Amino acid sequence: MSNELEQRLERALGQVEPNPSSSEQARAAALAAIPRGGMRARHRLLLAIAAVVAALMLAGGALAASSSVREAVGLSERSSAVHQPRALPNGPLPAGSGGFAAYGGGRLWLASPGFRVAGRPFPAVELSPGGLNVAVGQGQNLDVRRMTDGSLAWRHAAGGRVAGIAWAPIGTEIAYVVHRVGGYQLRVIEGDGDHDRLLAGHVSPVAPSWRADSLAVAYVDGQGRPAVFDLAHLRTTVVHTGRSCPLVSVDKVGFAPRGGLLAASIGDGNMLVADPASGWTRCFAPVVAIGIMASPQVSWVSGRGLIAADFNFLARVTFDAHRVHVAKQIEAPAGINGLTVSPDRREIALGLWRDDGLHVVTARLPGEHTRSLAMTGRLRSLPHPASPYTLIWR
Repeated sequence: MSNELEQRLERALGQVEPNPSSSEQARAAALAAIPRGGMRARHRLLLAIAAVVAALMLAGGALAASSSVREAVGLSERSSAVHQPRALPNGPLPAGSGGFAAYGGGRLWLASPGFRVAGRPFPAVELSPGGLNVAVGQGQNLDVRRMTDGSLAWRHAAGGRVAGIAWAPIGTEIAYVVHRVGGYQLRVIEGDGDHDRLLAGHVSPVAPSWRADSLAVAYVDGQGRPAVFDLAHLRTTVVHTGRSCPLVSVDKVGFAPRGGLLAASIGDGNMLVADPASGWTRCFAPVVAIGIMASPQVSWVSGRGLIAADFNFLARVTFDAHRVHVAKQIEAPAGINGLTVSPDRREIALGLWRDDGLHVVTARLPGEHTRSLAMTGRLRSLPHPASPYTLIWR
């Protein structure tokens, strides 16, 4: 990427004002409606709560500014503040963002309207829907901090090192993987820090993923297979594949933002897409590149489409019934290390590795016939970690 291009990108971002979303505050208010009875009763209400939250968002999110709502979900003003690290350089958030994070090598770089982090070590990180809070592993605890000022909202003694975190789309629950005596466990805790419970023992240290309706969690089991825990029916479905689809190393699972399709990076440049409800699976290499293939980086852009990246190539993949369509590859100007999609699904953010570090840029979402990326802004220049970055855009 030339200096001239970097300057143009920097100027483009310099004209953007952050516009943080208040949707997570409305989601958090729904916690008060969840009964304290059995798990089945609570989860039968989640779809109804989702509809209420959507109505609140359309009405302007009147609850968002209420301090009483913050107190109701455990966001007490008595919580202690955390020391705020040195602010990140080189520009503001992308338009419409409540928060943007780059996490790699066990360190977090975070930008939000009120809180910034520059390279602090955490074993796991996740931003809440709407970017109101950030959840991190801290020692043997699961901490949730406010993005307004970094103060501690609540702390849960996880009993071990947290290895992966996923916030439910509805915002009322957090799934996390923690290492305890005997191995890794998948657990779920409500979004105010109450009612921690075990979903699965003997799992792999891979971050889980929530289905769009917040009623199922995908994870990698102890045998390295993608699996789905259905919270409404309290049952587990293992995604089985044949000999033509070997699971070399499943290091990422992710549900589509709508519907029930599940994607997993499975090693050797291959990925798996499955419909756990019907049992349909398909394995394929989304990017054809010369060299040793790693696990593709994948980010869903719709209920039936995703972007996959490997080396410095991107591909748009769509699914029509049981057919897979891989569009022509798009070449990025540098090696890709990190990939995510904007909350409105119209842009992507890429980590591009160059000699001076990792550059995080935004780009208009490439269509099936796009032959190049149209870069719109540079966010940060970060050091290169040993493993790929995880980019989070809320």
